Amino acid sequence: MTITPHNTQETLLYCQQQHAHLDPPDKYGSTWHNDCQAFCHVAWGIMSGGFGSAYAQWLGLDSEDRHVTLDTSHAPVGALLFSKGTTPFGHIFIAARPFASGTPAGWSTDLWKYGKVGKVARTAPRTAWGHRILGWGTSINGFELDLTGKTAPKPKQNKRYLRIAHAITNLEGALETAQRTKDHHDAVIIKAELHDLKELYGELRHAA
Repeated sequence: MTITPHNTQETLLYCQQQHAHLDPPDKYGSTWHNDCQAFCHVAWGIMSGGFGSAYAQWLGLDSEDRHVTLDTSHAPVGALLFSKGTTPFGHIFIAARPFASGTPAGWSTDLWKYGKVGKVARTAPRTAWGHRILGWGTSINGFELDLTGKTAPKPKQNKRYLRIAHAITNLEGALETAQRTKDHHDAVIIKAELHDLKELYGELRHAA
């Protein structure tokens, strides 16, 4: 399946279409259950990347693209919204236009109905699952998101191995924090992500 980067309007349209056409609900002909990352990647048309969980993707964001806040109501439409529960995997969904009531909204898998895409309040991961809201991001897999709605995402850097190297640095910092705070669940997933990313970095650097 060939995917080309979408602009914000195309991304939001894809989300609406996935909500409206529930059978089949996704590219695999199954459901989006536990597949929030894939949904966001396909919605934005960006499939390249090396992160195995939404939380790892959050940690791998460049500092200028990672907006840490408990209140995502001011995140621009199209931005990626992140949360995390007691498991190390986390959740990611896409900021949508507000409901008619003015309540800030997002397009998410599983929260509206398991396996389905639905428009939910941006606080839904906390109220439904007890998640901690992490914040919002303005890039995905090394592509800068243009949230004005007109331009498709552009690569932040020409060489992918440089992006992977930066993500490794971010994850190593997160691992130090997890070990210091004795957060064993986070440490396990971060170590696994680091292992995979370092292998990928080696392959890409050798081929560059």
